[in-house]
Amino acid sequence: MVSSSPSGIACFFATAPEARWLNARLRSHTRIWLKPSLFQWGFPSLPVDPNLSPRPLLIVESGIGPLASGRAAQYAFGHFPIGEAWIFGLAGATQKGLKPGEALLASTIVEEGPDSTGESWEVDPQCLEQARRLLDSLSIPVQVGPLLSINRIVHSPEEKIYLGEKYGCLGLEMEAAPIAREAKRHNIPLAQVRWVSDGAEELFPEIGSFVDERGLLKPFAPLFGLLRRPRLFLEIPPFLWKVRAALAAQNRFLQKWLEDGKMATSLNSEPS
Repeated sequence: MVSSSPSGIACFFATAPEARWLNARLRSHTRIWLKPSLFQWGFPSLPVDPNLSPRPLLIVESGIGPLASGRAAQYAFGHFPIGEAWIFGLAGATQKGLKPGEALLASTIVEEGPDSTGESWEVDPQCLEQARRLLDSLSIPVQVGPLLSINRIVHSPEEKIYLGEKYGCLGLEMEAAPIAREAKRHNIPLAQVRWVSDGAEELFPEIGSFVDERGLLKPFAPLFGLLRRPRLFLEIPPFLWKVRAALAAQNRFLQKWLEDGKMATSLNSEPS
């Protein structure tokens, strides 16, 4: 347990590829691997105001899905001094017209339930406004509204659009609800920013069997999967291009967030 460090900022990502940019800019002091989750605690290496000392970051690669993210959140909030938490990563759009690389800023995190009124959590309004200002300054298109947390990959455009109508949500993800539940239990402010990887009208390729819980390719799985479903040869290349566009937009935001947004603003509110 890290007990003597100042209050830090937890950054949750589902997969290693989503967290790679931020990890490369962390001076890691503590690295803990609890399969499938990886926790890295340290300080950002990007320059900040020399009159300020940056707050520590906890970068959490939770693993894909609610079970993995729930375990990761319990460990993170129980073993590190966290003052606020952010969820980043990719999402599938549920509203027509949203394009890859556009930002979805959660006003509410909604968990899928047996009806259209699943459990929900409001995000921290100060963090939400800060994220919106940063996105606007980067000219990244952003939509603000509920994001739906589910326990499965949705492939078909018809189901994505149906869920968007049923829950009134902008997009789908698979990790935020358990993190939000734990953050509320520990009274930790929380925000979520996601970037569109696949539009509502677009098919999500059936590539779930290609990757492990950390989002890394399994040995030989893509080869066998492509042999079984040759149509993936046509579906995967445009999808990967959209993922790259989404990650590029995310990483532009993270750089701004570190350099002149998140760290300076948070430090001004640090107790003396």
